[in-house]
Amino acid sequence: MEDLRGEVDAKHAQWAEQAERDYDLKRAAQLRYGTISELERRLDAEEEQLANAQGRTVDSATLSSA
Repeated sequence: MEDLRGEVDAKHAQWAEQAERDYDLKRAAQLRYGTISELERRLDAEEEQLANAQGRTVDSATLSSA
């Protein structure tokens, strides 16, 4: 899961930075504050579900730092 999170973070940063370089600030904002935030929430939920299925407890600080 950590590898997936790292890959997702890297791709999102790359897309948002490319939009900023292209001066497509509307798209950059959508990526940074909309699309990326939503995907991070979904990934957090999936990680929590996986942890629960494995009988572990995961707090939000652990999810955010992963």
